[in-house]
Amino acid sequence: MAILTNHDIPVATIVTVKFVILDDKAIIAAKRNRSIEVQGEVRHGSLTEEKAYRLGIQFMDLSDDDRGFIEEFVKRFKSTMI
Repeated sequence: MAILTNHDIPVATIVTVKFVILDDKAIIAAKRNRSIEVQGEVRHGSLTEEKAYRLGIQFMDLSDDDRGFIEEFVKRFKSTMI
C-alpha cells in the first residue's frame, strides 16, 4: 500500500494503518465497504513534487478475511479498467 502524508516517517518504522475500502460494484450489500486496521512496516519513502511524503507500507498482520476482501476488490477494479 502507498500513502501520502505530511510527515517523513523513516524506513523500517512500524505503523498502524486504518483505512476503508468502498466497493460499489459488490453484489452483496454487506461486502460494499470494509474498515481495515493493520500493522505495517514503512519500506520506502519519497518526497513528491507537492511536498508530501509517499510511503510504501508492507502489511504485517493482515487477516486472511481482510486479505481476501482486498484481493476481490482489486480483481473487480482491474476488470473495469480493461
